[in-house]
Amino acid sequence: TLRVWERRYNFPRPQRDRRGRRQYPQDQVEQLRIVKQLQLEGHRPGAIFKLDAGERLELLHQGHSQKFLREMSLEWMLNAAPEEILIWLQQQLQSLGLKVFIRQCAIPLIWFVDLSWKTGAIGVAREHIISDQISVVLHQFLDQRSRENSRRESPLHCLCLTLNHERHKLGLLMAACVVAECGIPCAWLQEDVPLTEISGALESTRTNTAVLSFSTHFPVRDAMDQLATLRRMLPEDIHIIAGGGAIEGQKNIPGVHICTEFDKLPAILATLERQLQTEEEQDVH
Repeated sequence: TLRVWERRYNFPRPQRDRRGRRQYPQDQVEQLRIVKQLQLEGHRPGAIFKLDAGERLELLHQGHSQKFLREMSLEWMLNAAPEEILIWLQQQLQSLGLKVFIRQCAIPLIWFVDLSWKTGAIGVAREHIISDQISVVLHQFLDQRSRENSRRESPLHCLCLTLNHERHKLGLLMAACVVAECGIPCAWLQEDVPLTEISGALESTRTNTAVLSFSTHFPVRDAMDQLATLRRMLPEDIHIIAGGGAIEGQKNIPGVHICTEFDKLPAILATLERQLQTEEEQDVH
């Protein structure tokens, strides 16, 4: 697809390494993410590539604003007090349920905040105010479900974490909430962890599955290299699930479950849980 676009629309314009292989600069990768989002909203490539980068960003901004700001004005979201935003988010989560809340509220809101900051509509302080309230709501949900899951017997226990230099945690927090809603005991580390310490973290938290998130800000090659290294470092009976925008569309790594859509995470967890239950039953016999 990228090569067709390169010939037809003169974008992207990759660089070449010494062997002639295409290499895409980070700014073009960001533009391609915006193009993909616009495609998902129904815009055709021919129309998208007629726009310049600023116009594409503005079009995406408008689309995401309309998605979640149906019950309030844009001005309200940009000026509301933190406690008002928190109450609204709590109401949305309660009425929609977690999965719909993530898909129709949290993710569009995060996109909206990011785009608003990039276009200068809001400053860093307002960006943090809104994202912090999303984090508070998700933490409340995770804490409640974790208490409920502590009484449930499950062979699958997950540790949700990010690697060094990954400062964006909301994607991981949403994944942790999905894990907890599936009834799986789940530990969540707020600080990023060096690759060499993950084994010890799994052991100390008595978990057998590492769930990692790589945001769009994390270098793609570093994410894939570190996942491959982690797979070699950990025993085969330790499972790895990885998601996030940085690894979306990347090739699978043997022994690593790459899941970049929250809706598909429950199926992976269910499969792993059944697998572990079968192994336990075989050990008993």
